[in-house]
Amino acid sequence: MWVPEAPGTLGPQHYSAGWYYCFADNPGGALLAAINVWASGTGADSTEIAQHYATRVTPQEEGTDQLPPGITLAGYQYVSYTPQRAVIEVVMNAYGRGNAEATTTMVWEPSVDDWRVEVPASGSIGGSIVDDSLAGYVPWRLS
Repeated sequence: MWVPEAPGTLGPQHYSAGWYYCFADNPGGALLAAINVWASGTGADSTEIAQHYATRVTPQEEGTDQLPPGITLAGYQYVSYTPQRAVIEVVMNAYGRGNAEATTTMVWEPSVDDWRVEVPASGSIGGSIVDDSLAGYVPWRLS
């Protein structure tokens, strides 16, 4: 999946061995970090993603799921934002067949000075099908 970048302002500022780090401590940085988590899922399994991008994940919550290739970013919506926590619905389109949103909670981790995805205790991030009109979401378009 194509991943937006704004290294001079929102991030990522660093790249190491296939992983992007150091997103801005603001709403835009949280959004790009959340998108980056989902984009990583098309090339890595969930255990690898948890090791690099998750916060407070136990081994029982790790898995081997991987997103299929052919996923593109379609839009987003902030559910809530504070400087410590952002809940963002990231909308993705699979193979041009329809949109699905994934509710993604990002938490600011001062110890690493970066956003990390918070995996729910169930280990599953909730989501739903989204109408093709993307009503209520900010559509993502390349310019």
